[in-house]
Amino acid sequence: MYQSTFSQLPKITLDYLEHGAPEGQRDDSAYKAAQQFNWNGYSIDEAMAAIVPRAMADGLSESQARKCVRQGYESKPGDPIGHGTRYSNRPQPRRTPKFKKIETEPEELPAYIEDGDRILMETAFEPGEYICIGDTFENEEGEINPTRGKTFTREDFLGWLAEKPINRHWTTKDGLFVRIIQCGK
Repeated sequence: MYQSTFSQLPKITLDYLEHGAPEGQRDDSAYKAAQQFNWNGYSIDEAMAAIVPRAMADGLSESQARKCVRQGYESKPGDPIGHGTRYSNRPQPRRTPKFKKIETEPEELPAYIEDGDRILMETAFEPGEYICIGDTFENEEGEINPTRGKTFTREDFLGWLAEKPINRHWTTKDGLFVRIIQCGK
């Protein structure tokens, strides 16, 4: 989709627009994409239209995403990727969280509430809104993190739940994460 629309952009930027960025690299990826839009002659409006929805789908707020694009356009001009500039694909340093971790004892999950997953989705989401549900994985430090998940419209998700309840679709011991996806705002 983006290949023909933004043919001047490097592959890494097109890949970001198509697939997003992992947690810990979301701001930086949006910023670098904005730089490439700028350095390849696209307007800031074109960059906002392409990057902001992508960054929001990855979990940034709209204001964070817009800030990344503005900063990319305010940065010192450079050569576009693929035109003499080297791009480093090294992992970004991990940022220290701004919260204090409190150790707690694990608790058993409550018993499954019959039809509770459908009730939650109908209550929390309006028709036409998007829902992203992700299971978890354990990283090398033993921390439990959400995956990117799967995105559904509310209606598709409710149809999917009608086939079988959520606890039969996913059987993760560490729970699920639900994200709200804003599109077109």
